[in-house]
Amino acid sequence: MLFYGFIIVGLVTVASTCAIIFLLDKRQNDAKIINMAGMQRALSQKITKNIYVSQLNESKPNVLSEDAKQFMLVHNAFLNGDTALNISKLENKEADSILNTINVYQKNIYHLATLSKSQIPSSNELNALKIWEGKFLAGMDEIVHRLELDASNKIKKIQYFSTVLGFATLTFSIILFVFFIKPIFSGVKTLNEEKKMQKDRLKSILENTPNAIWSVDTNFVLLAHNSAFTDFLRDTHTKPIGIGESLEAEIPMQSKKQYYKAFNGQSFRRDIALTNVDGNVIHSELYFNPIYNQKGEVTGCSIYKNDITERVRIFENLKKSEESLKEAQEIGNIGNWDFDVESERIIWSNQLYKVFGQDEETFKTDFENLLSIIHPDDRQAFQDDVTMCLERKKEHDIIYRVISKEKEIRYVHGKGIAFFKEDGTPFRMIGTTQNVTEREEIKQKLIAQYNELQNFVYIISHNVRSPIATLQALTYIFDEKNTEVNSQVIENIRTTVNALDQTIIDLNTALNLQDISELDFTQVDLKGVLSDIELLMAKQISESKAKIITDLSEAPTLPGIKSYYTNILYNLINNAISYRSEKRTPIIKISTRKNEAGEFVIRVSDNGMGMNLNNEKRKKIFDMYGRLSGKTQGKGMGLYLVKTQVSVMNGSINVESKPDEGSIFTINLKNKTLSELLVTS
Repeated sequence: MLFYGFIIVGLVTVASTCAIIFLLDKRQNDAKIINMAGMQRALSQKITKNIYVSQLNESKPNVLSEDAKQFMLVHNAFLNGDTALNISKLENKEADSILNTINVYQKNIYHLATLSKSQIPSSNELNALKIWEGKFLAGMDEIVHRLELDASNKIKKIQYFSTVLGFATLTFSIILFVFFIKPIFSGVKTLNEEKKMQKDRLKSILENTPNAIWSVDTNFVLLAHNSAFTDFLRDTHTKPIGIGESLEAEIPMQSKKQYYKAFNGQSFRRDIALTNVDGNVIHSELYFNPIYNQKGEVTGCSIYKNDITERVRIFENLKKSEESLKEAQEIGNIGNWDFDVESERIIWSNQLYKVFGQDEETFKTDFENLLSIIHPDDRQAFQDDVTMCLERKKEHDIIYRVISKEKEIRYVHGKGIAFFKEDGTPFRMIGTTQNVTEREEIKQKLIAQYNELQNFVYIISHNVRSPIATLQALTYIFDEKNTEVNSQVIENIRTTVNALDQTIIDLNTALNLQDISELDFTQVDLKGVLSDIELLMAKQISESKAKIITDLSEAPTLPGIKSYYTNILYNLINNAISYRSEKRTPIIKISTRKNEAGEFVIRVSDNGMGMNLNNEKRKKIFDMYGRLSGKTQGKGMGLYLVKTQVSVMNGSINVESKPDEGSIFTINLKNKTLSELLVTS
């Protein structure tokens, strides 16, 4: 871009300069013509005077014929141009027209001036000579005037082009500075700052690691180190050594060989065992790496020390307890494994083949084959857990399903830890896997039964309370003496009882989700659902004077389970009324639509008290017993049930809220087929 900018300004400069030079050349030519026009004017006067003198003396002056030739030569140069005189033809149309007009007077004067001695001009010619001279002089004056005006215009054009050129150059210079030069300076400044930040980060990394790091040149002079290296020297009875001092005297001959090996360009790892000042044996692994200069020459080496005492202790304990472990594995139906990350080979204990239900002779124990016997639905979760262990150094702990060679599904519980090199690269994992099939099956049955019981109890508590309250209110209205009122009351009781009966039927359906079939999955009319809810909540709506505004035009019906939609909207409306603001009439807006992703969206908003939500609180209100506020008597189950039922219908629910403004609940339901919903469930 910068190159093209220079090209553009160069072209503008050249073009403007050429235009200026062209105008200057024209101006110079016009100046010559104006100068010669003055000479031509004086010459015409001289010739006229000499013609009169020749008539009085009856002899022609010698200069008359020479002046006449010069007079004609210049006049022809004006008409046609003359290279000898370095004059171009007049380009001013007005001046050229005047020159053609006075051409006849010039020729008449020239004619009289070039008559031979024997030829005598007539009296008429002599009388007209003065007139011809006057008109010729007037014409030449007008030509000079026109040329001077043209020259003035050319000077203005030169000034214009000079101004344009200067402005363009200034503008380009400003643009060049703002958009190119200034960013370059800023970039250089940013690079310097980034370089400093990188240096600070590197220093922070070196100082924050508990492992000793140091580097030396080929003469064993200490170049750099962190504080952990100083601690390492103190723990091993070595005197303190500063940067620029030699380590050679402190390094045993056997260890020097390792340094020389690195000086020869080799990177390697070595395990050592040293006794510290407390008399404890410290096991460490040292990583040697050569340091190169820009020419590729080795100038020293860096050493990274990692304390592996705990690891060695674990290995030793494992070795001592190997036989005991084998017996314990058989009793606990548990096996252990050792995973080589780089080769992806896994060593299994004998018992582990029995845990996985595989043949010890035929099954190849590598990571790929292990994945092949894991249940497809659990395979990704297992891979993610292993990745977390290797990349984030988290403990491997997961329960997953495997398929034995007899196609039997078993639940197993895997636990393990990973080991890393000094550069953070994982190279090994070890752990155990236990057969927990019986325990998991019992656990899942208990959880399923517990969840069904909890849902039943709390849904009954939420969805039956309002109809009962309505029935209670109707009994108070009942008047034995007023037949007309009693008829309306009995009709309302009948309607409420029917709605209550339908609610119980729907709840029974909701608690048996595992029995859903295509016949149970229907297009639910939300308008009808809302009508039922308004009837169930007639008392709350009336007492709170709440206004419910609906817009179901974009999606009047949604696929799913009617009882779930009833419970979801019931709880959201009930919350909006329960947490209404005392400052204003409750307004509840319910709308449906279909978003760009093809999902159905239900939006329920209110102008109630609102909540001051953060991420933790936003999540907590959907938990079991989660409470929006301490100002009401609710058990905190409503939103938990809402979230559970939305999830069952393959959806999600989110909430946004501001104190004293209100809340907005947004439900997104994926537009899937029944089969997809059942698989998700």
